[in-house]
Amino acid sequence: MRLTPSRWLAILAALSLGLAVGLPDVPPGAGIVGLGGSTAAPERVGAPALGLVAALSMTHVYGPGIAMDSLNNSVVGGSANHRVAYRFRASTTSRLSSIRVYLMGPTHAGYGAGTGGTWRVTVETDDGTSRHRPSGRVLASTTIRPTKVFPLIKWSTRARLKKGKLYHIVFTNVDANPAANYASLNGVFTYRPTARREPAFSNNSWGQLTSSSGGWAESSSTVPIMQLNYANRVVRGLGYMEVWVAAAKTISGSRRARETFTVRGPNRRVSRVAVRVRRISGSSPLNLRLEKGGGKVVGSCAAPASSITTSNHASWAECSFSTARTLKAGSHYHLVVSARADTSYSLYVIREGSTYGFSSGTYFSDGRAQYTTGSGWVGFEQPGGSGNARQADLQFYFR
Repeated sequence: MRLTPSRWLAILAALSLGLAVGLPDVPPGAGIVGLGGSTAAPERVGAPALGLVAALSMTHVYGPGIAMDSLNNSVVGGSANHRVAYRFRASTTSRLSSIRVYLMGPTHAGYGAGTGGTWRVTVETDDGTSRHRPSGRVLASTTIRPTKVFPLIKWSTRARLKKGKLYHIVFTNVDANPAANYASLNGVFTYRPTARREPAFSNNSWGQLTSSSGGWAESSSTVPIMQLNYANRVVRGLGYMEVWVAAAKTISGSRRARETFTVRGPNRRVSRVAVRVRRISGSSPLNLRLEKGGGKVVGSCAAPASSITTSNHASWAECSFSTARTLKAGSHYHLVVSARADTSYSLYVIREGSTYGFSSGTYFSDGRAQYTTGSGWVGFEQPGGSGNARQADLQFYFR
């Protein structure tokens, strides 16, 4: 998407309100970059629906394991009358009580228009093919008006899901004139997706599809922002809803970043670590050091500079410890990211959606990101907003 004067004004306005903006050069077909954040108060999930966990569910890693460069909106309705499906693998056998998603309604130019339309939101089974599309078999259905930013969507008759099975939440605009009355869903967008789009879960277990007259197509660079609330109090999903690209930090010499965290749940045996960065200049490696809370080094490794992108967008820098390490339950650690002064890297953090009704079962709640220039550690700054933020995480993982 090309930048226009009006687009720059929108970006500047968003920054002045403390909102996060994505990088503006979205490739054709990727959709409009989301501005993130909202002053709308979220609806709260009742106590029976919530069961908090320490880290992202469905996860194959410890840490967020989420690659994010921007928000990306997908229109429901519009001139092509698009439908959107959020595919997920059930983490438990239970009825699905509700979901929370990220909407951009008709008051946001470019994201919606008119009344926003009327959406039918259905829970459907998977078609069982290798392409894993919605089958059309509806297990639950409701209608909503897409006007709230982070709505809690419920069904009067709840679908019973089986652990390990694939399902789809399908969004269809059933308005009489969907071309004039439409709104959008916001998702996590990555410019340089790897074969496994997000380390936290497999492509089949968490993905997005879109459909117009040509049938369902997989979104290669976008995954859902969605919380799943089960009747048995299990909460799963992805609740990161901003990326602070405009507050990227340089890693070089005394300028370092870290994720400081306390392990909740069981001990975790890890042998590899990855952080998402880009290389600005130089050829010295990116150093990743695991410390105990008091500063004692537990393990370290280095990702070669040649393996790290110099494009405008970040990529995963991964390396292995000499031997596997155990992250002990209840213990406090730091993952420190550093580089020699002759080389510069850049990284940006992702924001947990705790302020907008997302449960700690949908983001890495064990820690937070911090930064130093050599004289003490502080939280990252929200673009245009407050400093020393507690709800931001590095894009990192152990496995």
